[in-house]
Amino acid sequence: MKTASEVLQRHAHQARAQLHRSTEVTTSEGRRYRVDLDIAQDEDDPHAMLTAWDESNSCIGRVRMPANYKLSPAGALRWVEGGFREP
Repeated sequence: MKTASEVLQRHAHQARAQLHRSTEVTTSEGRRYRVDLDIAQDEDDPHAMLTAWDESNSCIGRVRMPANYKLSPAGALRWVEGGFREP
């Protein structure tokens, strides 16, 4: 039987998973990046932030996206290789 705290932890984890996506890509030059998509829960201005991180965990690119943007490895790689410009 699950305790109340276990149920709450599972609920919080599921909520975070719905609002955060992440993928890793490697460019043709062999550079590796992590690309995150974080959806903002804002009724007045729904949006998401697409952020790229290098291997030293430094933020090297960030753009605002529509809240319904679907993050995929192929799309992330195009964004990275395109110079982190707004797609």
